[in-house]
Amino acid sequence: MSKYFTLSQLTCALATSSLASMASASGLDRSGQPSEDFSSSGTIAYASAYHISPDVTGVGVDGKNISDFAEEYEGYGYGVKTDINDKFSVGVFYDQPFGAAVRFEGDNILTSTNTDGSINSTTADVSTDNFTGLLSVNLGAKNNFKVYGGPVLQKIKADVKLNGDVL
Repeated sequence: MSKYFTLSQLTCALATSSLASMASASGLDRSGQPSEDFSSSGTIAYASAYHISPDVTGVGVDGKNISDFAEEYEGYGYGVKTDINDKFSVGVFYDQPFGAAVRFEGDNILTSTNTDGSINSTTADVSTDNFTGLLSVNLGAKNNFKVYGGPVLQKIKADVKLNGDVL
């Protein structure tokens, strides 16, 4: 089944995606990646959790106020890294590095009203799960140069609705 969009619908969808990424302070990046833990020596383990409750408002191109459109979200991460010997280290990490959660309500360009008076909201929800395995090798006469890499499995899920219509 094909679905066709007018230019204004595509423009609005792209604008919504852009606003969704602005709702998070640094675009879609929420937690960073865990590779910085490989710069330390020894064995480390960590667990992290966060809950964000942003308050973001704006004014549409039509001059109407847009009420708080950023939704609350939370994320989790954990990992462990250990040195096998003075040359090799291994680690495994889980985090939720990217996401966005926005919902536009009220009387503005990103909503529409049905004949029964109910409102069709524009929403964007993006979430990820990321599993990383890393192996590092210390090089150089004093092991002061490190090269690391490994497999990553990342799942991303996105739900976008433009005025209540699923895109």
